[in-house]
Amino acid sequence: MCYLRQFLLTLCLIAFSITSHAAPPGGPRAMPVEAVTVTSTTLHDSISAVGSLLANESIVLRPEISGVVAAIHFSEGQAVKQHALLLTLDQAEAKARAAESDAQAQVTRLSFERAGEIFKNKLISRQQHDEAEAQYLAAKARAAVEQERLNKTSLRAPFDGVVGLRLVSPGEFVQPGQALVEIVDQHILKLEFRIPEIYLSRLHNGLLIQVSTDAYPNQLFDGEVYAIAPNVNVANRSIAVRARVKNPDALLRAGLFAQVTLQLAQRDKAVLIPEEALWPIGDQQNVYKVVEGKAMLAPIKIGLRQNGQVEITEGLLTGEQIIVAGQMKIQPGMPVMVLPPPGSTPAGAH
Repeated sequence: MCYLRQFLLTLCLIAFSITSHAAPPGGPRAMPVEAVTVTSTTLHDSISAVGSLLANESIVLRPEISGVVAAIHFSEGQAVKQHALLLTLDQAEAKARAAESDAQAQVTRLSFERAGEIFKNKLISRQQHDEAEAQYLAAKARAAVEQERLNKTSLRAPFDGVVGLRLVSPGEFVQPGQALVEIVDQHILKLEFRIPEIYLSRLHNGLLIQVSTDAYPNQLFDGEVYAIAPNVNVANRSIAVRARVKNPDALLRAGLFAQVTLQLAQRDKAVLIPEEALWPIGDQQNVYKVVEGKAMLAPIKIGLRQNGQVEITEGLLTGEQIIVAGQMKIQPGMPVMVLPPPGSTPAGAH
């Protein structure tokens, strides 16, 4: 495509050069070329990936003890706070056992206190005193166990989140480990995606991402990388990366497929030029500058390439004029004439 453009440009300008730009007496004729002025812009060095959204925290609430569901204290889809009471099992038997064990603990405590007074007066042996203490400690431990069992009849939210669809009804007998309801924290979501191993040296926590989804095609969500897997997947030579994505309006849901743009770096005053301005000689990249009406070959160093543009890291300054078409007809130091941009009307033309 580039050679075709050069060829057409040459043909189109032969007549123009002959009729309008005859060679000056005693000097070479200026060759017509196209040129642009070098400018700077903000360059985003980024890569694209795909991933899946995960809940920040997600659990299925399950009882630790068996019992009958006495009451359900939430509505499906309701937002709840940490420690909010969600479900209560029948507490009658647990309360009775807790009261009995507590009473037994009180009795053994009093016996132990009396044994201590008697032991001071040397009316009982050390063994009898120690046995009274052991009985008290055992009764105290049994009371703590029964109180903990009573506490387990009240199931509470372990974190702030949204309650899902309940899987039990009041009056139902449930077993330990039976699923009751799911609780999901979706105020902030996690996003897991994979990056090719060649970018490993440039990955670090704190990199910014932008996320788009098919569910909200016209909306972008911001996030930040917080974890990078310690190993590389040998099957596809990629690295798992996790980021946190802000979800203040709770639009996103765990499980959504997401397109990710990971921003590796940003340069605010990057010099970009069209790729067709490059004029390689061997391994050295060059461009032709227009300096005082002449073509001057200048060595450069290039960086990133994006959408037909190439970053220049050394060799060019903003404001300089470079040739983008017509290089095949010129040599270093040759006079050149910069043509008007395509579509514009030269001064004096009718």
